[in-house]
Formats: sequence, structure tokens, C-alpha cells
Amino acid sequence: MGILRNDKKSLAEQWIKIQNFTPELEEIAIQLNRKERYTVRAALRINLQAPFLHISAEFWTIICWKVLGFDLPIVCIIAYPWASILFLAMTHVLLTTKLTHYSHIGEVHSEERGMMWVAMDLTKNPPEVVGMGGIKPLSPTLAKLVRLMVKRSYQGRGIGRALLDTAMQFATDMNYEAVNAVTLDVATEFKLFPLYARRGFQLHRTSWAPSFWWPMFKSQILMKDLN
Repeated sequence: MGILRNDKKSLAEQWIKIQNFTPELEEIAIQLNRKERYTVRAALRINLQAPFLHISAEFWTIICWKVLGFDLPIVCIIAYPWASILFLAMTHVLLTTKLTHYSHIGEVHSEERGMMWVAMDLTKNPPEVVGMGGIKPLSPTLAKLVRLMVKRSYQGRGIGRALLDTAMQFATDMNYEAVNAVTLDVATEFKLFPLYARRGFQLHRTSWAPSFWWPMFKSQILMKDLN
């Protein structure tokens, strides 16, 4: 847990706090960008499929089927430089994993060696969630960096770095030998590589995989050795 001061690109009074993502944060999380609120069906009508895919193809393949029938709202919380939307359902499912059957989504809560964190703007009332990131157990020695996201209007202030550093410190404390991260092999994704590279991640391999939105997409798996 830590506090990040944004001196260069925000008001001096604005503070960001990194803390564990717990069920008690649900009421705060659902306040995300109500003014820019859309529904899943509305988003599909204006061709916003790409940002969904860009966040996590394996996640949306399952969750989209669950939420499309309910037309749940989505919110503007960011994933990457060009993406701007994320299902509110993601926040809801992460907070209620004991009530769902999607165990791989809830591993960050059900496994002792996994954790999710959120970055919160404490100047808002209620405090606003402006980013998130987590560590997911893959094996006794390997963990995965999951859903590292920062809201578009808060990008470039070091929030992503703070979330990543928090996650990597946790992985080290949990005695993992390595952490991997998956990114798409597209030009707009390259802005993230310097951040990962400065933290010691290296390209492990590239692969093609199917997705809910597109027949196939090319991903890059990055790896960081903690030993």
C-alpha cells in the first residue's frame, strides 16, 4: 500500500492511494465515470469492440456471454493508451467471485498468493477508482500480472508504475520465481513496453490465439525473472 503524489500533470491537492481491492470497495467502484456511462449493447452499436478485445480476450470470451443478456453498464476506466472502456461487470464479478462459477477470474481473491490492487483518487467524494492491477497465481513458482489499467485522464502520472511496482513487490514477497504478462503485438501497445522493460520484463515468445471479437490475434508474452 502506498500513496502517490502527482506534481507535474495534476493539481497539487490531488493524491492517489494504492490499496488492496476488497469487496468493501464495491460501492466506490460503481461510481466510476457515471457521466460517460454506456451499456454493452450501446457500445456494440458504435463499434467499440476493439478496446474490449485489447483488455483481455480470454476474460471477455466468458464475461460477454454472461452480461450481454442483461445489458449491464460499462465504464470509462482505461486499459491501454488507445482503449477507453471496460465492463462494469468486470468490477462486479471480481468483487463477487464466490457467487460465480468462473474460478479463473476469482483466483486473485481465492488464492492466498494472489491479490488485486486499485488506485484511488482521494480528492473525490466518494474516492474514485482510477486504475487497477493484480497478481494471479499460475503455479507455485510462476505468477501472472493481470489487468494493469489506468483511467485515460490519469495516464502519464506514474499511477501505472506504482501499481506495477506494488504487484511486483507482492510477487517477490510471495516467493515467486518469475512473473509473466501478456500484451497484444500491435503498434498502439508499444507505449507499454518501456514501462515493462524498465522493470526487467523481456519478450518470452509471441503466439496467435482466437478471441471473442476477432478470429485470431497475435499476443506477446513478457517474462521477468525474480531470482
